[in-house]
Amino acid sequence: MLIQPRDIFDIVGDLKWFLGIGKRPDFDRWIYWEKFEYLSLMWGTLVMALTGLILWFPVQFTKIIPVSIASIVDLPSIALIIHRYEAILAAGFIFTIHFFHTHLLPEKMPVDEAIFTGSITEEEFRHERLNQFKRLENQRQLHDFKVAPPSLFVSFLTRLFAVPILITGLIMVGFMFTALIVWAI
Repeated sequence: MLIQPRDIFDIVGDLKWFLGIGKRPDFDRWIYWEKFEYLSLMWGTLVMALTGLILWFPVQFTKIIPVSIASIVDLPSIALIIHRYEAILAAGFIFTIHFFHTHLLPEKMPVDEAIFTGSITEEEFRHERLNQFKRLENQRQLHDFKVAPPSLFVSFLTRLFAVPILITGLIMVGFMFTALIVWAI
């Protein structure tokens, strides 16, 4: 789960693949963007919780700071700015990077059903995490992970539920970029 030197090579290889100048990297159990998502979730939760507490109890937090610093630094205002930008950063990351790597890849269109079904096909597993697939195959543990594929009804419900959420997310990205452009002008 921790960031490893291998992740740098995976990022470079992935960029080459996106640009069409290299082959797709063979990923392992945790892909670099998943690691970044988990770490950003932990970081974002910590930042949002701390700044949220400061905003919730501004008088109590202002009393913690020495008077000489409190007269110069407006802690609740700084917490409000950090809280807002962290929220925008988190939403922007989820609606762009996460959507791209999870739902908008050609092989996943229109959505990745794994979030609802909890499983992927053997072909998807081999394609997405070839190194882990080979390791489990060599250890003769691959059969332990086999599950029945989801029914057509479950696939239909997944898409019925997920596609409107995906469209809503993409609309939110549009609103965020529009607001950014309007703000920059």
